[in-house]
Amino acid sequence: LQSALILATILSATIVKAQGWPDPYDEGKTEGKQKAEQKWVDDDNTCSDAWDFDEDCDVEFIEGTYADEPDDNWEGELFKEGARDGVLEVVEKYQQDCLDADECGRLGWAAAK
Repeated sequence: LQSALILATILSATIVKAQGWPDPYDEGKTEGKQKAEQKWVDDDNTCSDAWDFDEDCDVEFIEGTYADEPDDNWEGELFKEGARDGVLEVVEKYQQDCLDADECGRLGWAAAK
């Protein structure tokens, strides 16, 4: 039964793309990226906040706004999957940008003082 549902979801997504209709996954990914970027700005985050930002996004978006619900249809599931991926992409971007070797060294020196 689960295999049939997965196959139906993939088939539905393929039909959506073939018809040129909006792709729920892509729309969700765009929204997730926008929401995470806006959260970074609204919360006045800096590189020293990168790990907290990860946890905040998990609670607010991954486990909150974009968590799967039992009554989601296939479009809702794809949208939320894309949104979660978009959020995670932004989180990873800030972690990579902020937590490179030089930044880690600076944070270590700052913490030691």
